[in-house]
Amino acid sequence: MKKKKRGISRYTVMFIPDTSDNASSYELTFDKLARWIVLILSFFAIIICLFVSVILRNNEAMYGENGYEARIEALREENNALKQELEEISRSSEKPAGNGKNKENKENKTDKDGKEKEEDAESTDPSKKPQGEDIPGVFPINGSAAIISDPTSQAGSNPYRLIMAAPSGCEVIAAAGGVVEEILEYEPQENEFRFAIRVDHKNGYETVYLISGDPQIRALKGAEVARGDVLAALSDDETIVGYDIIYEGENLDPSGLGTE
Repeated sequence: MKKKKRGISRYTVMFIPDTSDNASSYELTFDKLARWIVLILSFFAIIICLFVSVILRNNEAMYGENGYEARIEALREENNALKQELEEISRSSEKPAGNGKNKENKENKTDKDGKEKEEDAESTDPSKKPQGEDIPGVFPINGSAAIISDPTSQAGSNPYRLIMAAPSGCEVIAAAGGVVEEILEYEPQENEFRFAIRVDHKNGYETVYLISGDPQIRALKGAEVARGDVLAALSDDETIVGYDIIYEGENLDPSGLGTE
């Protein structure tokens, strides 16, 4: 038995206006209804998609701009941190350098002060003076003589005066070249020495030769003398001779200048 094929169901919708007696009808089938439903749903789906797309693009633009700003801000913070670190490193590196520089300056100053002190010591220490023909550097008596007064223990205005005893026949000689500036003769009651001969060596040095008794003075005032020239000949057996070395107005210890 064959089944009859079911036909397409049809629906008729009638539209009857109030102001007119004419009635119009519209035939609606299920297929047409389904198409209209699909079309409407599709339209709303497209609208929704467009709306969502616009929202996503706006969000992406907004969050993207905020993301760039956040990245830029992060880079700025990182840059500031690096600058601070570099400044700290620079400060830490400058401090030792400065200390080293100060230390070097102190060492230079110490060396300079040491050199100045050494130069000052050399200026007062006759053993440090350059030796030359015009520098006192020989024993002032030609012959045998005995030192009877140590310069380091001599009291009085000139503790560095060297006092010697020499026999007859010895000679008092110039310890260095120079000019005889002065020859003084004392009265016996005025001074223990009879004569004083002062020689200016024209370089800051002066030597004074003090002689007791009755020597024969060979030096002439204003005459030039060389080292070893005879200034006086001793005629007494126990002649006392005093010897002073003066440098720039200060008496020096004659030991170390050919008197040892």
